[in-house]
Amino acid sequence: MKRILVFVCLLTLVAGINFAQKAKFDPGLKEKLKAEYKDFVYAVVMVDNMPTGTEKGEKAEDSTATAFVKADDGGPIEKKKFLGVAMDMGNTYLNKGEIVQIRDISVGKNDVTFAIRTVRQIEVTRGKGIFEKKYPEYHRTQLEMNFSIPYCTDTPESLNFIKTSVEKYFKPFKTMDEATVFVNSTNMGGSVEIKIGMTIEEVVKLLGLPKQKMESGNVIKYKYDDWKITFENGVVTEVDF
Repeated sequence: MKRILVFVCLLTLVAGINFAQKAKFDPGLKEKLKAEYKDFVYAVVMVDNMPTGTEKGEKAEDSTATAFVKADDGGPIEKKKFLGVAMDMGNTYLNKGEIVQIRDISVGKNDVTFAIRTVRQIEVTRGKGIFEKKYPEYHRTQLEMNFSIPYCTDTPESLNFIKTSVEKYFKPFKTMDEATVFVNSTNMGGSVEIKIGMTIEEVVKLLGLPKQKMESGNVIKYKYDDWKITFENGVVTEVDF
């Protein structure tokens, strides 16, 4: 009987220790995270093969499936669950460079969760044989990023680690233009073509503002990380890499 009591006491003690050590953001860190992400509206997907569900309508209530995925401490993405019709159980994915709309960013007990929806329709093939058909669809995903005890303290190191981890999956932006410029300037959406005759406004829309700008009379030179562009009278006359 004594052995049983000792065993039960040990189990209770271990359970108590595990409960006490359960990860939870310090209140100060939680408020900093809320402030950090409250103004973001768009994001660029930073990884390939992120599971997603189909949303065929313009509104959330038109959704047919949502993919719920998770990642712990900046590690690989894992499927959590899908809610919706069976045909959408993980057969579609988002890839690096896709621009998405942020519908919600929530900061939980020890997690930062992004609920996103694609900005553009993605063409998906459904059915087989004579029933095969292509459908233009919107897609949505909810990614829950969990963090363990070492990263839940209210310190600059924890905040930086969480922000860096978030940006492994989503790079958030306040406007669609900022997200588009990021994708184009990093060639994430495929090669960007700057043509002779383009205006300054057209170039800035693709690449954003230059790192350096030099002017001499009617000649302006823009320097980016990977581009050197010369304008004369407001249009591109020379492009160097």
